[in-house]
Amino acid sequence: MERGDVCLTRPEVNRRWAGRAPVSLHAAGYTRGDYMCSLLAHRLQSFAEAFDGEVARELKIKLESKRLEEVDKLLLAMHGVGPTVVRSFKILTGLDQ
Repeated sequence: MERGDVCLTRPEVNRRWAGRAPVSLHAAGYTRGDYMCSLLAHRLQSFAEAFDGEVARELKIKLESKRLEEVDKLLLAMHGVGPTVVRSFKILTGLDQ
């Protein structure tokens, strides 16, 4: 995946990736132990499921129109998402520039 790809707006990618999250995290060098890896994988799975359908379409519209405050509000409404996650999301998608 290239910087700027926004899989949150592509539910089919979320479903495919979230199912193999623990293996992907381990392969990427995430070495915080089995418990933390499982916890992060579970959170990613929940996040992917939450962004299925209408929420993904809404996020895509907000991203395309550069309504970043609305993007923040939408993301911060998700369980387990705080300012650090939103900041990381913006960096990974190139919205921090």
